Amino acid sequence: VNIMSTQQWHWNLLPSVIVIEILSYLPLSSRISACSTCKSWRSALFHPSFWRKMTLVLKSADWCAIERTRFLASWGVRKVRSCYLHLDTVSSSCLIEADHILLKLSRNPQVR
Repeated sequence: VNIMSTQQWHWNLLPSVIVIEILSYLPLSSRISACSTCKSWRSALFHPSFWRKMTLVLKSADWCAIERTRFLASWGVRKVRSCYLHLDTVSSSCLIEADHILLKLSRNPQVR
């Protein structure tokens, strides 16, 4: 009897240690995409080991990237130990976002 034919496989059955290991090989953008797999993978995305170093890039022409950076900054700056903020432009919207990010980073005593 083929067990796989009678049971449906669910990604959320993987132990969190394995999920974290899998995600560790992916770049951040792929990790974010992978977190839509299931609730346990989304939870693994927020493991502190992924948030020790963070690079945030702000580009005025790319609103999707600004939204992604805003999301990462809103959650990640509480856990991060080192952050690099790169501004591709000096547009007012990017400067305002950078100001919000720097304010959040200033509240984290672990950041350098």
